[in-house]
Formats: sequence, C-alpha cells, structure tokens
Amino acid sequence: MHSYLDAVHAQSLAKPGQAGVLAGLLAGQFSAIFRSAYWLRPAIAWRGRGCGRRAPARLSSGGLYLMTAESLLKIRLFEPIRVQFGDRPPIDEYYPRRKAKALFVYLYLNRGRQISKYQLLADLWPEAEHADTGRVKHTVQVLRAALEGPRPADGWRVIREQGGSYSFNGAVERYCDAEEFEDELSRASRARQAGDTELALQHYRRCIELHTGEFVAEFRYDDWAAVEIARQHELFLQALEEGARLEVTKGNYGHAIELLRRAVQEDALHESSYVELMRCLWLDSRRTEALRVYQRLREVLARRLDVEPQAQTTRLYEAIRRDQAVAV
Repeated sequence: MHSYLDAVHAQSLAKPGQAGVLAGLLAGQFSAIFRSAYWLRPAIAWRGRGCGRRAPARLSSGGLYLMTAESLLKIRLFEPIRVQFGDRPPIDEYYPRRKAKALFVYLYLNRGRQISKYQLLADLWPEAEHADTGRVKHTVQVLRAALEGPRPADGWRVIREQGGSYSFNGAVERYCDAEEFEDELSRASRARQAGDTELALQHYRRCIELHTGEFVAEFRYDDWAAVEIARQHELFLQALEEGARLEVTKGNYGHAIELLRRAVQEDALHESSYVELMRCLWLDSRRTEALRVYQRLREVLARRLDVEPQAQTTRLYEAIRRDQAVAV
C-alpha cells in the first residue's frame, strides 16, 4: 500500500496543474491537517512511520491513491487513553463505559489471538464468579456501537467474532502511539549499533516525545494489563537511559541530566538511572549534586527495600567523592 506522500507524488505527476496545492501540503498544511486529524500534540504529529499498519490510502476512480480518514482507527494508549474510528465520537476519558473501554484495550493488546468469551469474563470480570457470558456479548455490542455506530453492511470491522471468541482485527488501518514508540525505539537501537549517533538521537528523542503519559494508567490495577504495563515501563526507561548516554557523547550534559532525572522520577528504584545521573552530573562539574544523588538512592533503597546500593554504584560514589576520573 502506498504511503500518503507517495500518493501526493503520484498525483503531482498525473496532474501538474495541482502542483501548487500539493507543494502547500508538503510545506506545512499536511502537518497541520494531521495534528487535527489524529488529535495528537503538535510535538508528536503523525509521521507515517512504523505505526502497525500505515495510515490508509484509497484507490480513487482516477487510479490515484488518496488518503481517507473515515476508516482510520486512531489509538492513543499513553495517557489519556483515546480511541476513535473515522469521524465517530471518541472513546476517551469522558466515555462512561469503563468495561467497554477495557475490552477494547484488552483485545488490542492481544491482537492476533482469538479470546474466548469465558476467558474475557474471567479476566475482565474477576469479581463475578458466576457471571453469565451474556455480559461479554453485551459489552462487545456496546463497544462496537461506540466505535462504528450501526452495524456496517459489510460487517463489523474492528472487533471480530468467531465461534464464541473475539479478536481485534489486525488488518484494520490504524495509528497507535505505542506502536510508533516501539518502532522508533527499534530504529534508534539499529542506528546506534550502526554507529550513526545523530540518527539514533533523533529516534530516541521521538520516543520520548511520544510518551505523553503512563501507559494505560486507567487500568494499572487490573491484572490483565500488568504485564504489558511493566514491559512498556521498561522500554521507556531504556529510551531515557540510552538517549541520555548518546546526549553525553555529544556533550549535551544538561539534556542528558534532564532525561535521567525523569527516569528516576518514573522509577525511584531503578538503580542504573541513578548511576548514569551521578556520572553525568560529575562530568558536568556538578560533583556535589552527584554525591547527593547517591545519598538519595541509598535512602530510597533502605526505606523501601532495606538494601544497600550495588557495589559498583558505591565504587562510583567513592570515585566521585575523591574526584577521581570517571569513565563516560
């Protein structure tokens, strides 16, 4: 399937008289349109890369691929959760049916799998031991209506059913911020391994822009979401730490320190973030602050886990205290 920019290029070749309009789109109107269409903050407007399935293009009667919005499923899982199919009203923080929203997130996170109604009942209604599976069917109906309105003539497009099991339709055209986040992180890692620090930094920065809030925080206490929340949490810490290391290689100590402080704020028990922060502060001639970071780590570990920092962390602290050379 062609990307939108491919379609614009093809149309400009087919209809040279529209070159001015197309140039305007490419010069900035395209970005403005999509900030509105995808209801993302300006810093993270859609860029057409690695979003699960690319945003759609439709073959027009003239043989040209044109972008369509009515069939695009837009998913934001970094808080606040927001799901919208085409121009339907969104499922967002004001949507009153929490179970229907949970069902969508559950099926999306398990995309590629058929989930039986009994499994859905057990995971989404764990408090209801003898509940009827009819509540699953009812919640599916509520969710489908919220996403698509009346049943389309060609059948439901987002939530599929087969033999009493339900699934998220992985073939539906979609944009998801969490999928783009992981794609950017993969690109950053590949660029770093290839030795392209500048490109890697661009992708790490993009990762951090995309992470606008905690991943599906609304369901942080639901067992079915716990594993994926923990995985996304680790990926974000990875992006912060690896991005900070590359900022240091460019001499951007202030930016690196900012990223590492955010990592410590995200997870007060993530010791490696403290270690990197101590090293960055020392390299930026902020030795006293680096020593305070160690003391804060020690206090947090003692209070919450009753343990001491790891031996290598203490060795780094001693080296900074004696103002010895510390490896970057």
